[in-house]
Amino acid sequence: MLQLRYLPEDEWHGELQVEARHSGYSGKAGAYFNRVDIRNFAVDLRALAVNGVMQAELKGGYFSDSTTSSMPVETHVGIHVARKPTKFIASVHLADSGDAIQQQSVHLQMEMTWASLYYAADAIDAMLIEGGTAAFKVVQDRGADPALYRARHRIARPYPQFLLALQKRFGALIETMPANQPASTTQITAEEWEAYNPSSIIVEVDWLHACLICRWGVGDDEPTVASKSPEYVFDLAELKAEAQKSPHPRAFFESYAAHVLSYGQSCLRYFYRDGPTDDVPLDLHLIFVRGLTGAPAQVWVSNIQFTYDEAQA
Repeated sequence: MLQLRYLPEDEWHGELQVEARHSGYSGKAGAYFNRVDIRNFAVDLRALAVNGVMQAELKGGYFSDSTTSSMPVETHVGIHVARKPTKFIASVHLADSGDAIQQQSVHLQMEMTWASLYYAADAIDAMLIEGGTAAFKVVQDRGADPALYRARHRIARPYPQFLLALQKRFGALIETMPANQPASTTQITAEEWEAYNPSSIIVEVDWLHACLICRWGVGDDEPTVASKSPEYVFDLAELKAEAQKSPHPRAFFESYAAHVLSYGQSCLRYFYRDGPTDDVPLDLHLIFVRGLTGAPAQVWVSNIQFTYDEAQA
């Protein structure tokens, strides 16, 4: 268990209390942080899961008045999440502020998954706004969660140019979708969003026609296509051409398409939380995907796990 609680001191700073337990060891500590640094840590967790970034880190503790370094000279709370070939390892260092002789500390390592990082990032954002706690979901048995789906083909890394181009194009589509909503011909207001109430984007992966069909969805646990939603078609002819070079074309096509959607999910989070609809509730605008072979009928893209073919140095 890894749990965070933020106690604001003012609108800029506050104490972050962290408690961790794993394999019979436990610890608890607190340190003061700028809330922007905590929010940036959540952003880094999503980038770690989606964009191939190798690590995300949050450190706080005692800072010396005689140094201009952004790192504490004595760390009381340290969370470092690093990417391994097919998993993520969180290293947690917790220490109290006692003197050198009496100080107590603990260092724990926990394995996490793709979905764990998204859950934690969402919880951290909510914690900063609404209070409460944010927990990291430590998954011991990846096969035990029926909501998780493992992509059937490995993703090359560093990402090939065709994938980077698809990500860029899909990110552009995501940014144009709000402007084309039927509620208004001008910029959409928060009131119009609430009246229309789109809670997700539902995407159909179409192997036959080599495209993604994106529609707005409504509902919470099992979103359905909104009756007034326009249809956004995203061409994947280039991806299908690449897939047909593979021994397993459809698995290649679906896995890379899902990876493009995972990139789109990160764009949605940044766009909707930082753009003109900043006051839309945080649980809106998740991407769900249909049409993946062997997957449940509808899967949240953050519950899709990828494995990678790492380029040899």
